[in-house]
Amino acid sequence: MERRNFVTFDWPMDQSDEEREDYDTVPPGRAIMECARNWLASRGFDVTTVEQHKFYGWFFESTCNGATVWSMLQGAEPWLMINEPHHSFLKRLFGQTQSEPLAKLCGAINEFLTNSPEATNVRWVSRSEYQTQAGANRTTSA
Repeated sequence: MERRNFVTFDWPMDQSDEEREDYDTVPPGRAIMECARNWLASRGFDVTTVEQHKFYGWFFESTCNGATVWSMLQGAEPWLMINEPHHSFLKRLFGQTQSEPLAKLCGAINEFLTNSPEATNVRWVSRSEYQTQAGANRTTSA
């Protein structure tokens, strides 16, 4: 079974995002990631600062049981947060990767979202489920 490490959710744009004119260079969503980062840090995760990911999102990395998980937020309707484990080449080569750190982080993010009054319609999906859903939602131009 594929891991469900993609989460979509609705969260209202904050006023500073709505008033910005620089969406092409600085994406919305930093405040959400800061809240998620603080939640994880308060629960014992070692979390990096929130940084911009290219022109379309925000990310941080968190460490759990010696494994690093990368989390990136993008979009706005709905928001999409992708959580991916980062294992060294040697760990992958020798089959020493662990699924528990990703599951623990996703559980904590789910707890954050379900306890945040701003978050609604929280839905966890696998990469292929998300891609299938995104494809079904695309419209073709005539």
